[in-house]
Amino acid sequence: MTPNFIQWVKTFQSSNQQSDPAMGTAIAIDEDGNVYSGGGIGDTIRIGDLSLDGANNNRAYILKHDSSRNLLWSKTFGGGTADASDKMQDIAIDSNGFSYTAGQIRVLLAL
Repeated sequence: MTPNFIQWVKTFQSSNQQSDPAMGTAIAIDEDGNVYSGGGIGDTIRIGDLSLDGANNNRAYILKHDSSRNLLWSKTFGGGTADASDKMQDIAIDSNGFSYTAGQIRVLLAL
């Protein structure tokens, strides 16, 4: 990758952007060029053909794209109560390709 050069951008929007914004707050790239991103969503968002449900409760999300920008997988979690404000705040990838995340969860979480 070329430092300080935008290679690609992926945009998405919440179905209710006014009251339940989608926000990206974390990003990491592994040794193979796969891109991991995460943040929080308050309502349903669409990324290409994929729909992620924020359940109107501010759920955290993580996405993985390959180096060709193809979405490989996604996961949402948290957001079990109306006052939740769950979001992923950081992602790290180790040399074995394992991802580690940190963030804010305000409810009991089962992964």
